Amino acid sequence: MLTPKLSAQVTPTTPTYTLRPGDRLKLDVLDVPEYSSEYQVGIDGTLNLPVIGIVDVQGLSIEQLDDLITNLYSRFVVEPEITVNMIAYRPFTIAIAGEVARPGSYTLEPSNNPNSLIQLPTVTDIIQLAGGITRSASVRQVKLRRSIRGKQQLFHLNLWELFTSGDLTQNLLLQDGDSIIIPSTDEIRPEEVRQLASSSLTVDLNRPVRVNVVGQVRRPGTHLLGQQAAIINRTIALPTLTQALEEAGGITPLADIRRVTLRRQTSSGQDNILEVNLWELLQQGNPQSDLILQDGDTITVAEAIMIDPSETPTIRRASFAPEKILVTIAGEVQNPGTVEVLPETPLNQVLLSTGGFDNRRANTVSVDLIRLNPNGSVSKRNIELDFTKGINPDSNPTLSDGDAIIVHRSAITSFSDGFAEFLRPFRSLLPFGIFFD
Repeated sequence: MLTPKLSAQVTPTTPTYTLRPGDRLKLDVLDVPEYSSEYQVGIDGTLNLPVIGIVDVQGLSIEQLDDLITNLYSRFVVEPEITVNMIAYRPFTIAIAGEVARPGSYTLEPSNNPNSLIQLPTVTDIIQLAGGITRSASVRQVKLRRSIRGKQQLFHLNLWELFTSGDLTQNLLLQDGDSIIIPSTDEIRPEEVRQLASSSLTVDLNRPVRVNVVGQVRRPGTHLLGQQAAIINRTIALPTLTQALEEAGGITPLADIRRVTLRRQTSSGQDNILEVNLWELLQQGNPQSDLILQDGDTITVAEAIMIDPSETPTIRRASFAPEKILVTIAGEVQNPGTVEVLPETPLNQVLLSTGGFDNRRANTVSVDLIRLNPNGSVSKRNIELDFTKGINPDSNPTLSDGDAIIVHRSAITSFSDGFAEFLRPFRSLLPFGIFFD
């Protein structure tokens, strides 16, 4: 007799497997071999049995059928001993909707070894067949709809108990025609999402995840996480929020890492929004608090109103900080322009890496360092250079993304350039023009 266990949330009268067209049975009547044979339930839900004739069996359990046939044959056999066994189950059609990767209708072929309970499909079997649950699934409120002899019944399952405590009573055996609904959660629970993501019922981890990253990042737009691992057929690490920021080139100097927003759309079209404080992640150093992403997530990094300078070194060392920063060199240098350098590169090193000063024209004593502040203002510092010293906030500060270094002309160059500009109108006049060629 096939009897799935039931939890307190499930009606105790839930029937076992019930017969429908296509099921094959073995009927044994003790000491009456002419009545014993194999039978298949017809398309009208009946069996045609010797002597008895047509018997309606649709919707009956094996136990109920055993009792019915025993009662019918008692008119022809004294104290009949009858055994009914399943030989082959009919194909199952199960529908699943909600927060799974591929909702829809699925046809299953149960195993032809019906004597084992595990041969019938379970709720988790159909979830796996549908590609697994999404990160928006509310596994505590799974619903199973079933028609029992023409009446619709609804069962409530808590798959969280199955995941966390191994409660197999939540993993019901399915019947032909069952419908499973995986509802959307009304909020994002990061710790729960991480636990579910590591289970066998999550969406395919070997499939890259496409997410949108906007706001204060170096390369805003749509990014594919896990693409390289998929190409070389490696198992992909769970896609996280910080990985998405890295893929977007890292945060900008204006990023407010305390105001990062994750927007996730459920299968019903509604948005779940979670505010994330990445500064707490840096302080705690706990990778478990890094959010797991799913396909279609949108991450927004807000612009900071003000940044505490004391936090800058910690942020620069974060995995989601840019691997390189952009610094502009202008003025009297050999190779002016914008260069990529490592974070926390000192000013002196950047000056030398661009070829150094134009020694005929440059003021080699000091430069101006221009920096865009989070509040939109621009600060300018005059730095007195000393190439004999190491990193120093006064004479050799470390640079930030977007900084600009201006190398001015020397006093002599400024005077000569000004004097030449003053005399420019006279260059065309003779005989004075000959002195300017």
